[in-house]
Amino acid sequence: MKPLPIRMKFALWASALTGVVLAVYSVGTFINLYHEQLEAADLEIDGEARHLLALHPNGLMDASAAEIVRYQPWLAVAHFDENGQMKIRSPELPESLARAALTQKGLHTAHVADSAWRIGAWSREKEVFIVAYNLEEVHDIVIDLILSYALSLPVVVLIAGAGGWWVSGRALAPMRELSNAAERVQASKLDQRVTVPAAADEIQRLALVLNEMFGRLENSFTQAQRFAADASHELRTPLTIMRGEVEQLLHANGLSAVQEAKLLSVQEEIRQLERITEHLLLLARFDVGRPELKLECIDLSLLVTEAGEDAEILAAINEVRVSMDVAQGVKVKGDRMQLRRLLLNLLQNAVTYNHSGGIVVCAVTNEGPAARISISNTGRGIPTEMRPRVFERFFRGDPSRTVRQGHGLGLSLCREIVLAHGGVITLSPNRPDRTEFVVLLPQVGAEAAT
Repeated sequence: MKPLPIRMKFALWASALTGVVLAVYSVGTFINLYHEQLEAADLEIDGEARHLLALHPNGLMDASAAEIVRYQPWLAVAHFDENGQMKIRSPELPESLARAALTQKGLHTAHVADSAWRIGAWSREKEVFIVAYNLEEVHDIVIDLILSYALSLPVVVLIAGAGGWWVSGRALAPMRELSNAAERVQASKLDQRVTVPAAADEIQRLALVLNEMFGRLENSFTQAQRFAADASHELRTPLTIMRGEVEQLLHANGLSAVQEAKLLSVQEEIRQLERITEHLLLLARFDVGRPELKLECIDLSLLVTEAGEDAEILAAINEVRVSMDVAQGVKVKGDRMQLRRLLLNLLQNAVTYNHSGGIVVCAVTNEGPAARISISNTGRGIPTEMRPRVFERFFRGDPSRTVRQGHGLGLSLCREIVLAHGGVITLSPNRPDRTEFVVLLPQVGAEAAT
């Protein structure tokens, strides 16, 4: 089950708490009201009983039960003489209930059929008076109260939930502002800070902690960038000197076959180091947001065709065939050199990580406002567990390092180039017989190209 957002939790907790409080309050008021009504009934019963006890026996005999309770229709009375004979009885009071009250002490609640009575017995000499109070009205009041609670409780709970949603939204507004400010802090904008609220509360403390963390990240990131850029720049000169000296030795006379093979191997390793230093320097520039792009309108179809022709030389050495399917007239705005580097890196990977007799397919198509470049090969594919890491720096799809051509920076650089041009690069869903990278770049309209 997907976890609920914190704002929804606030609303639900507010509704639940309000519901529990109202339920407890309802039960409490129901019990209190019921007992208050019973106490009021007991007072009326006691008052009527005192009135009967005060009547003269002859007057009592001359009066009827209807006359005795004429102004109090919810009361009922019964009179038993010294022989236990019933002399007077209200019609609505069951005789069995009146006779049962003779053996009960004090006021009590009795039920008969569908009615409930509050009833008691009082004696005067050998006479007994029964006074009863019909609890139907009390029950009606209680039922009305229950219905009122039943109808109002869901409404109040909904209002409490809406109020909790609104209050939590207001309370979390500073958190959203902090989140938005933190999202704006990127690798190229680590100097930005979040606004610190004036109130000395938890939000202010969080803002201060975030700013301190961003400061530490900025210092560490700047140091790492400076080291990568400086190291790459400083390595250029000694590598150039080493490459020149190796080339001079290769042109010298008197070298044996073993010596020449060793020097050629050293020359290849120097070229590999030069590529690594060049890529590190470019990545460092991209990290600080200064890729130094020379933007111009470029015929992408022509650029891809030229890159494919260059890739065919490497493909021939690896016994791989390059197939081109390029739509004409596709134009983008970008840096020609960097886009060429992007294409050559992807094509080189497709050739290198292919099998003998395999095929590399390079296609360019129109995708509405975007130009789509897809480069695929018929290699063994990238393992599923490695696919999320293909664009990481120094990541190589061949964990055994048996393929020496790659150094794990090519795809990272490709991603930075694509992002700098406002595009997207993705690795297509895994297939056992193909690995495909797709690049989408904003396309320039025909009027822009002219």
